[in-house]
Amino acid sequence: MKKFDFVKNLILKILQKTRRKRLTKKTIFKKLKNLSKDLKNFSKKDLEIILNEMVNEGILLKTPSGSYELNEKTIYLKGRIDRKSGGFGFLLRDEGKDVFIPPGKMKGAKTGDKVVVRITNWKGERPIGEVIKIVQKSPILYIGILKRENKNYAVLTNQAGLPPVLKIKKNLSEKKLSENKIVLFEPVFLKYDKTFAKILYIFGDKDNPQYDHEVIIKKYGFPEEFPLSVEREVKKLKMDKNYDSRIDLRDEVIYTIDPETAKDFDDAISVEKDGDFYKVGVHIADVSYFVRENSAIDKEARKRGFSVYLIDRVIPMLPERLSADLCSLKPGEDRLTFSVFIWLDKKGNIQEVDFKKSVIRSKARLTYEDAQRILYGDTPVSKNTILNIDYEILRKNLLLASEVAQILREKRYKEEGFLDFEFPEPEIMLSPKGNVKEILMKRSLWTNKIIEEFMILANRVVAEYFSQLNIPTIYRVHEEPDKKKLKEFIYFSSKIFGIECEGYTQFDLQTIIKEAEKREEGNLIKYLLLRSLMRAKYSVENVGHFGLGIKNYLHFTSPIRRYPDLVVHRLLWSALNKKRVFKDIGLLEKISEECSFKEEIIDKAEQDLLKIKTLRYLKGKTGEIFEGIITHVDETRLVIELSDFMVEGEVYLQNIGGRWKFIESDYKVVEKYTGKSFQIGQKLKVEIIEVEPVLMKLVLGLV
Repeated sequence: MKKFDFVKNLILKILQKTRRKRLTKKTIFKKLKNLSKDLKNFSKKDLEIILNEMVNEGILLKTPSGSYELNEKTIYLKGRIDRKSGGFGFLLRDEGKDVFIPPGKMKGAKTGDKVVVRITNWKGERPIGEVIKIVQKSPILYIGILKRENKNYAVLTNQAGLPPVLKIKKNLSEKKLSENKIVLFEPVFLKYDKTFAKILYIFGDKDNPQYDHEVIIKKYGFPEEFPLSVEREVKKLKMDKNYDSRIDLRDEVIYTIDPETAKDFDDAISVEKDGDFYKVGVHIADVSYFVRENSAIDKEARKRGFSVYLIDRVIPMLPERLSADLCSLKPGEDRLTFSVFIWLDKKGNIQEVDFKKSVIRSKARLTYEDAQRILYGDTPVSKNTILNIDYEILRKNLLLASEVAQILREKRYKEEGFLDFEFPEPEIMLSPKGNVKEILMKRSLWTNKIIEEFMILANRVVAEYFSQLNIPTIYRVHEEPDKKKLKEFIYFSSKIFGIECEGYTQFDLQTIIKEAEKREEGNLIKYLLLRSLMRAKYSVENVGHFGLGIKNYLHFTSPIRRYPDLVVHRLLWSALNKKRVFKDIGLLEKISEECSFKEEIIDKAEQDLLKIKTLRYLKGKTGEIFEGIITHVDETRLVIELSDFMVEGEVYLQNIGGRWKFIESDYKVVEKYTGKSFQIGQKLKVEIIEVEPVLMKLVLGLV
């Protein structure tokens, strides 16, 4: 019963956390009901079927008395693989110890593959297992550079889990191979843990920046074209001019604020004073009107999951006619929207909420910089600024929006304890030929935060609607951190930086972030804290959002570029019209899992391209000296972030000389004879020694 896979995970959690070794079916049923509101229609008969299935799979044992316990000897776990270059790997788990998989027990699984692992043994507290099945192959392939070795060719790599040089499986004629060409390859793992490269695609020369985007697109398997079935459907779409079923907001002061480079505008805002209350409007593109469930467009959107933003290029989730035209909230044009209205008192407390299908005519397309200038009384100068409204009227409205955002932000911080992780972000300016002209470090403006507060508000009230009515949906969740990981970070924060923290709540962690903001190494401290927390994901199980400090939260505000938002739009409209309550929780769970995985892949792809372009820029600075900070140490290297570029490189200890010992408890390495040491958080001056952008390799030397 695939649709109840998530129930199996809940049962595993229940049995793993219980003090008693065994639980009866009645107790498990009761605990399941308490854990998830989405199991309202779940019956004892359903549970019996699932328990029998788990017994047959070897996950559970049924005792003579009829109770159930974990089968500790043959328990099966699902997860994704992190393969290491020694032929061994780990099954990565959100909770509990990662599972060690020895060489010879990987069954050809590579990093990112989803597998089933059978636990065979325990070493201390760490479980040991073997891969018994690859459930889903990772779509991520590998990038290398061809190198001539005598009469043959090999592939140079810089990929965790692979040797630095791979021989090539003879699947291509050597005549097609050429030195210094970029290649896309797949590792082939043979017996005795020998690894070869199977060449899948050959790009151009490694020093040509025009291949960078193509390399990332093919590495991560992003589709570049839409299928013909989608194009045919798109051609038939048109704007409905009959607005009788919608509230008409075309004369209201509604506008968009987006990045200057934005190609699509899926959210607009409005705000007004209504007596002693604020009336906030968040108006989201009504994508669900155009993209019908199970249509060719919908199936392709689900397959893609999200739009991908690769610096100056977008691979959209929806075809351009939808994403940049029919659904995009262009200024001065009628657009169909799904509006959320929220009435707030002066303290930011929600008094009333209403949801309406609407039609708007945006009065302005502002960039964040434009809006910031208007707030301070300056005329906007961005080339993208389009105003269809009197400047003073717009400014007065923006000031009111700023006032509301300030109230909401302070309330979230003081009462809910949201964690304000703000990092400078690199903005890379490219020439038409793909060369890096400039790298700027940008921090978000106050106008970014205005929009953020309005979107968070809309997302939470939609989530609260579903939660209150016990209607299944896709939540955006951020689980509470693993106490052990957080405890390690708090110990580290105290030992290395002298920042004390008494507990594990959001309010406790706020003190660390606040103190980090005062330090030069503040970004590192915040990054290490962020790394000790869980990753946000999509789930039908509403466990709240730890980072935001919100009990009910989901994604509703970006249906042009995120598939979960589109699903939520459909579910909300059905619920409001009492057409149907979505009962296939298994389908929602499957979409949640798919999108969580795709989001992780897209994040990696976007970061990879940023690093490649940054390294292209730094290649022209070989031999120059920069300041950096140590972000990681181990037995072989120091990882150092160059402060001016937010990119990491490596200093290899063997290049320094001496015999180094890694002291894990102190987060440092010490030279055996001289006592010289390097520790996380230490600032150093380094020289750029070697740069290989395509392999994302940056070798540094100490000055």
